[in-house]
Amino acid sequence: MQITSPASQTVMPTRYSIHEYYNAPLIQNWDNGGGWRPTSIVPIDKSAPLTKDWITIDIDIPERVKPADILILRVDIINNHPKNLLYDKGVLQIIYPNGTIRGYGPDLISIEPNGEMATYYYTWKVPLFSGRYFLRYFLFNSQLKTERVLVVE
Repeated sequence: MQITSPASQTVMPTRYSIHEYYNAPLIQNWDNGGGWRPTSIVPIDKSAPLTKDWITIDIDIPERVKPADILILRVDIINNHPKNLLYDKGVLQIIYPNGTIRGYGPDLISIEPNGEMATYYYTWKVPLFSGRYFLRYFLFNSQLKTERVLVVE
């Protein structure tokens, strides 16, 4: 069975897996009457509430670094909602291989709607110990988090 879903007809957040997308309930495509397409998981009208499905967080870091390097960590937060402003508090956490957590923040987040973006920069000196470090950015009110792994070798 083939599912017809032109990009102009279906709006899907990038956080959902392709499995969830193709297993969504089907509705008739009323634009041309001949195809089927998955329903949108998130309401896309302006009256929809601002939930975590409308927010995108990206942590920009290299995958591998050397000990004692000084890194500039960049976090981008995007409010994709068409109408509502995003007000939140965010914190960057670095989780060391031994379980120690170092935090940066909290940052007061205020982002306009329609794809506006806020960028936050942090300076971090990489420890002398090799291993896998987890960098996590967490928004408190939205209960949204994003993680990246940094390998020190």
